[in-house]
Amino acid sequence: MRYFLRKALLALLLFSLGSAWADDQQVARQLIEDTTGKVISILRDASLKGDAKREERRAKMREVLLSVTDARRVGLLTLGRQRSKFSEAQLQEFTEVFSQLVFVTYIANVEKYTDEKVNILNVEILPDSKACVTTKIASSTRETPADFSLFKDEKGAWKVYDVKVEGVSLVTNYRSQFSESLVNSTPEKLIAELRQKVKENE
Repeated sequence: MRYFLRKALLALLLFSLGSAWADDQQVARQLIEDTTGKVISILRDASLKGDAKREERRAKMREVLLSVTDARRVGLLTLGRQRSKFSEAQLQEFTEVFSQLVFVTYIANVEKYTDEKVNILNVEILPDSKACVTTKIASSTRETPADFSLFKDEKGAWKVYDVKVEGVSLVTNYRSQFSESLVNSTPEKLIAELRQKVKENE
């Protein structure tokens, strides 16, 4: 009797874990689908086209992207071991400026959208409450692989913390730059340099 009871409990546990796993896959998939869909909708909006509407259009896209991104986590990952050089106030300032830099650096490419479609190929649930959503951005002339790394925060919400485009990680790329810069520099100087880059890219 105990043997069958243990098997029944084990089967129930495996079923519950499998259901939770499937739910996480669906939520992660839906997050990327909804986010890309909202950005594409903004870009297609005739009332937001043209240089005169650039500021308004970009503000709407930035709002959408920041709502699904953990900017602080991204900032910490890009700093890596250099994080110890930053005070909490400096870290907050860095996070704000860095998120602005990433946005203005990549937004011009996003605004070139014409007929692209984001196809989700796979959603993999990983250990430590993480997930990877594998996609291809397809146009009439080419396909570009883009992988979104997500994690589940303390509130149970999935958030993006890295993006790989054609195998190149945003976090890894910036971490290499910041690590080299901070060897003979200070957080204040790095933040100032990032502010200058934001102005140049705007």
